[in-house]
Amino acid sequence: MAAIAVTAAALGLTALRVLLVGLLAQRGWAFVQEKALLSLPLLVLPAIAVVVFARRTSVLPAIAAACGAVAGVVVTLVVGYPATFFNSVIVVALTVAVFLLIIGYRRPVAVGLLVAALLAGPGSALLSTFTAPLHGVDAAPLRLASAALGPVSRFELTASRLASGAWGFNAQTPGPVLRASKGDTVEVLLRNTDIEEGVTLHFHGYPVPNGDDGTAGVTQEAVMPGQQFVYRFAADKAGTFWYHTHQVSHAGVKKGLFGALIIQERPEPGEEVLIFAHRLVTGAASRQVAAGTPVTLRLINADDVTHRFLLTGVSWRLSAVDGTDLIDPGPVAGKALRLAAGGRYDVTFTMPEGAVQLGVDGQPRLGLSAPASAVEMGVPDLDLFGYGKPGTAAPVAFDRSHTVVLDRQLRLMGGLPGYAYTVNGRTWPQAPELIVRKGELVKLTVVNRDREAHPMHPHGHQVLVLSRNGIAPTGSPLWMDSYEVLPGETWEVALRADNPGVWMAHCHNLKHAAQGMMLHIRYEGLVPNYHHHGDNHPE
Repeated sequence: MAAIAVTAAALGLTALRVLLVGLLAQRGWAFVQEKALLSLPLLVLPAIAVVVFARRTSVLPAIAAACGAVAGVVVTLVVGYPATFFNSVIVVALTVAVFLLIIGYRRPVAVGLLVAALLAGPGSALLSTFTAPLHGVDAAPLRLASAALGPVSRFELTASRLASGAWGFNAQTPGPVLRASKGDTVEVLLRNTDIEEGVTLHFHGYPVPNGDDGTAGVTQEAVMPGQQFVYRFAADKAGTFWYHTHQVSHAGVKKGLFGALIIQERPEPGEEVLIFAHRLVTGAASRQVAAGTPVTLRLINADDVTHRFLLTGVSWRLSAVDGTDLIDPGPVAGKALRLAAGGRYDVTFTMPEGAVQLGVDGQPRLGLSAPASAVEMGVPDLDLFGYGKPGTAAPVAFDRSHTVVLDRQLRLMGGLPGYAYTVNGRTWPQAPELIVRKGELVKLTVVNRDREAHPMHPHGHQVLVLSRNGIAPTGSPLWMDSYEVLPGETWEVALRADNPGVWMAHCHNLKHAAQGMMLHIRYEGLVPNYHHHGDNHPE
């Protein structure tokens, strides 16, 4: 009776597993590919044998089913997406070898098969860390022509260690605001005093030339102590942006190597307040603002995680997202703004007679015409997908498409096994590249199979959001360079390939990027002249 009960329970769990995979498949093939092609056959086929031979005394089908169930766990943790033919052969061989060892059948064959499978798995992972050399034109010279396109706005930033233990630009963190007018040529001289790890400048969200993107090992060498580098780009887009180091960025940005980049359409009347969300930016500010004054809040999330902002005491408008104006944004009150890592919001309003408060995650950050005080965050978030007025119809025809699957899997990092953040089953710099051609309209389908949110950031481009879980925006078009893909979500975005080069694209939770979640967007015929070795560590 006990055997019957155990068998019934096992069959019930098998049926439940099949049902769960079926439900998960409704979210898309990327969520179940290796489960449908590998895990379920290893589990279900032996289970069928258990039912067929239920009246016989042989326990072989039950043992096979148990081996298949364990193999399913291995597939989830080790193989994941995508389940390649080679990995599938390894898993099947491993399962068969364990089954033969348990039943004691031809032990030499079983041991040989087991050893071969165990060696082939790490061996294939090690081989995947080697990449074939690329051939093409060096992308590094893609820089602004030496002749200035407009009035030159010159800045100097010196990176150094501060007495507080933080790192800063020009002895402060955040670094100084780089402010220019649309039509200017921006020139920034970066010096490194004593940051032994090296520094660069990445102008987050701005469409700079590829050679000025500031990604160590991809577009330039890291700037080491005593060295300098000059960045130049045309300020042809107004909005709120920011800059930060892209050399060991998961440490450098956390320690304070970041600041704001503001490109103005024209001198803006009224009051401007710049608010950073970052672990080093604490405390609350207060200032007096006369009633009737136009106010612009520039909100920048320089942290690794999402933050919520709540403005009380006034109705406001979300006028821009990631440096791009929204169409006819309406007045909002009683809702919070959820801002992904790396993202920016411009919030505008007219100062009322009373006080205005801004809270970040419930902590007081800004008080206008009153001391800053705590803000209760128990309100819903503003849904950007339905905010503002619709623009022109989203494109429906694309020149090419790519699928990007985000996950966390057991992989080799630096030759050692670890629980890495993967892109299409691989870690950077071995993650598959997204190849594009200049002028193409590219559709990207981004799938998050992980249990953590991933704020994705493509360098050198913005993307137009087409849908989230199959639902298209009904409000103003959303052009973003930092979009948060939550666990289980699928985003479809459109990218116009109008800025040739070799670009990084990565999760802007920079700890995730450091553990593998990065890839290249590479234009056909172009190759990086710099490499991830020696002093170059962009993550």
